[in-house]
Amino acid sequence: MVTAAVIGTGFIGTVHVGALRRLGVSLAGVLGSTGERGASRAAALGLAAYPTLDALLADPAVDVVHVTSPNHLHHPQVLAILRAGKHV
Repeated sequence: MVTAAVIGTGFIGTVHVGALRRLGVSLAGVLGSTGERGASRAAALGLAAYPTLDALLADPAVDVVHVTSPNHLHHPQVLAILRAGKHV
């Protein structure tokens, strides 16, 4: 079983969470733009919240990360995810 995490808790992040759930993919949690927003949206989605990207990447349960943050953040986030040995 693959376990995913989602970066971004806005509209598209929520769409990805719903799609992953419908597919039966295990979800480890979400990362919001701030710790407070992430915690609030994670609670509404019934998921754990990661306080930082580093915390998400350090979670050995996460196999793949869906990046739904604003476009200008994709490049540095994807590089960090790949360097951590996780799929994007």
